[in-house]
Amino acid sequence: MVRFGIDFTSFADIAPRAWVRSRRLSPLGADPMRLRIAATVAATTLVSLTAFAPGTQASTVDKRPPLQISRVQYDSPGSDTGSNPSLNAEWVRITNFGPRTRVLTGWTIRDPQGHVYRFPAFRLGSHRGVTVHTGAGRNTASNLYWRQGNYVWNNTGDRAIFRNRGGATIDVCSWGDGPGSIAC
Repeated sequence: MVRFGIDFTSFADIAPRAWVRSRRLSPLGADPMRLRIAATVAATTLVSLTAFAPGTQASTVDKRPPLQISRVQYDSPGSDTGSNPSLNAEWVRITNFGPRTRVLTGWTIRDPQGHVYRFPAFRLGSHRGVTVHTGAGRNTASNLYWRQGNYVWNNTGDRAIFRNRGGATIDVCSWGDGPGSIAC
């Protein structure tokens, strides 16, 4: 018997002898044990196929984008002196968890108070990260500088918002009063 593309007649070969000997037929003319096995196999197959089909809940557990805010150091360690080294100890790290290099030119990191950092011409390699420091410095492939004269992130709670060039929010990292840094 073939149903749903599966040949259920082969199940008699693997069924215990007791099942084969008690070949009572149902009103539909099929062996009841075979029907139970067929129903179990069909249900299991259906669940397996739908659980991992695109657009189902099992395949959408983690919808985070490949580019993410991975960590924020919102409270510069030590005293907040306002010096450039102290400002640069406050930072946001963006990580590319995706399989290809991404162009971040024109993307932004911002807070709700209106501080906005706009990425210069910049490419972030696959499985690489870049740290955007609040203070001044020389931009490299792994460190960028906002060139702010004051701290951006509030120590008692704030939100870092990462947006693409078109202004769509890609990722958000929020925190309350805490230890000074957060993994997002």
